Amino acid sequence: MSILARQRCFNHGEREAAVCCPECGRFFCRECATEHSGKMLCAPCIRRRAVRKEQRGSRWAGGAARMLLSAAALCLAWLCFYLVGHGLLLIPSEFHKGEFWSTGWEEEYHPSDSDHTEEDRSPPEASDAPKPEAES
Repeated sequence: MSILARQRCFNHGEREAAVCCPECGRFFCRECATEHSGKMLCAPCIRRRAVRKEQRGSRWAGGAARMLLSAAALCLAWLCFYLVGHGLLLIPSEFHKGEFWSTGWEEEYHPSDSDHTEEDRSPPEASDAPKPEAES
């Protein structure tokens, strides 16, 4: 007589066991065991497999999300450094050499007194009324 014939169901002590679960080694009746992936497993072992599968999936999903965020942060940092570098390249080289302030830009924006008359240097009037002409 086989060992299975003498065993009783783990959940139902009055029933004869029909299956030995390969995961936990307990004996179960036909009502308590279920076929899963070609094996007869008990409900607690099937639940444990499902939990392990979910944990593996969530670990992978968390790692993928972390990798994606890291890549996005790296791209953002690269873009910031690129834009700062591009902005620095737009500054004329005379500025870096210290020649920018001595290039004569002052003459361009502040002409000497001999080039203009008193009338040209006076600030423009706020009103649109024409200026009275001086009598000669």
